[in-house]
Parts: sequence; structure tokens; C-alpha cells
Amino acid sequence: GGSLFLQAVEIDFPLGCTGDASGQRVVVRTEVSSRFDRLLKTSARAWDDGWRTHADGQTYQEVVDVRPAGDPSDPSSLDQ
Repeated sequence: GGSLFLQAVEIDFPLGCTGDASGQRVVVRTEVSSRFDRLLKTSARAWDDGWRTHADGQTYQEVVDVRPAGDPSDPSSLDQ
């Protein structure tokens, strides 16, 4: 099974559509799951590593060059 991570800290919605409640609103506030930050970091790392998903849900890995042009750790970039 999967997990659901709350992404919003506050939602605001109408209490009712007709009658006395039509102008009233309900506001719900809650803490964001502490696991959400970890999920975002994991997702960003997977993207940076080239992992993608096809429309049919199948995953694959692309070759990505994560070094910016002129990276000092790449000796060949010093010639540019």
C-alpha cells in the first residue's frame, strides 16, 4: 500500500450552498506531515538521477548530465 501525505496546511470551503449556511465557511488547519519533506527530497533525487514515468505507469531511467557547463571538477570544461 501507499501513503497519503498532507500537502496543505489550511483549507477553506463553504459550509453549505443554500439556506442559512450559504454564506458560512469552514476553515481547517493542520500540520504538514513530517514525512512530506522526506518524500519531496526523495522525489527530487530520483528526478536528478533521471528516473521518469511513462503515461502507463512504467518507470525508466534517462541518462542525465547533472554537471553544469564549466564545472571545475570536470577538467575538460576548463578548455571551453
